[in-house]
Amino acid sequence: MKSLEGKSFIATLKWSDKGKSGPVSCSYSILPAQGGWLQPQGEQVELRFEFVEVVKTGLCFRISGAPAAGEYADGKLDLSLKNFMGFYKVSEADNRWVVNVTRQVSDTEFDFDWLDKAGNKVGRKDEFIYQAHGANLIVHYMGVYGSGDTGFHARILKWL
Repeated sequence: MKSLEGKSFIATLKWSDKGKSGPVSCSYSILPAQGGWLQPQGEQVELRFEFVEVVKTGLCFRISGAPAAGEYADGKLDLSLKNFMGFYKVSEADNRWVVNVTRQVSDTEFDFDWLDKAGNKVGRKDEFIYQAHGANLIVHYMGVYGSGDTGFHARILKWL
């Protein structure tokens, strides 16, 4: 997609998968290492996409929290050991992400497939936490090796 090539921006994202959809948000917690995870529900988080290069599978960006992401502003988006996506203030990894645009809606909106640098598709992941009072508590995260059917929609708020 020529209009994004070489450009950096701040955007919010929505996901859709098997008839469900919602905002991409960020978890917040007062407990250390419990917040900063991308989730498929809640209040949308603003992400900064810094253009890196064109690759075979799409456009490569480094992604971090935008200023409106509060305590996660400038945190680098990376993967945990369980392949969940979260913001890291200290990360030596070359955290590149690929955006493969599937449909341009307007000059500031587009649909896309989201891949990690190894080519794995980003999707929703469910994490079983515990069982309480006969019910399972399942927390949803964004990560790789999740649903292979998850698509994303970006709305660009600001060009950088």
